[in-house]
Amino acid sequence: MIEILQRFPRRLWSAFDESTKRRPLLTKCAVGFVLGTTGDLGVQAMERRQKATQGASDSLQTAGARIDAARTTRIAIWRATLHTTFAHHWFNLLERSVPGSAPALVAKKIFLDQVFASPFLHVFFLPYMALAEGHTMEEAVGRTRENFVKLLQASYCYWPFVHCMTFSVIPLRHRVAFVNIAAVFWMATLSALNQTAREADRLGTT
Repeated sequence: MIEILQRFPRRLWSAFDESTKRRPLLTKCAVGFVLGTTGDLGVQAMERRQKATQGASDSLQTAGARIDAARTTRIAIWRATLHTTFAHHWFNLLERSVPGSAPALVAKKIFLDQVFASPFLHVFFLPYMALAEGHTMEEAVGRTRENFVKLLQASYCYWPFVHCMTFSVIPLRHRVAFVNIAAVFWMATLSALNQTAREADRLGTT
């Protein structure tokens, strides 16, 4: 039994590794969907626990039953399709343009990623969420104008440090999966900013 348990992680990893070689984009999208879903559910659980600790009227048990499935779906779709597809092609392009993992090359990749890819992705996140929530294009643009700079500033405090590993020790075919794992923690920031924007929209229309 112990031997089987020891072999299972190795076989699971071997199957995943082989899948990234044979069906790279599909595998990465599937990983993005799973991590996007579990990540947002975890963030929601932390948010409910924080509200309960602060003395919210609902009990933790009652709040725990109120999972925002629509929000999780929006995040999972973003992570599995838009973000993962872009990251897959961007990392391949970056590696072709700046091959290697020497410190100077890693620094160059991080610089290019933060100057071009990061703003491009983040400028689409808030309007995507707003439109997916049923807001108008004008409201989506307004939300982006209000929160984009804060989102990008927070991004620059997190992702350059993550990418020190991404571009130095993580094989190219596993970089998107690694970034999706790191994004589980980043999603707490994304969700908090988007939730703040949603509350501002709600108050502005009442």
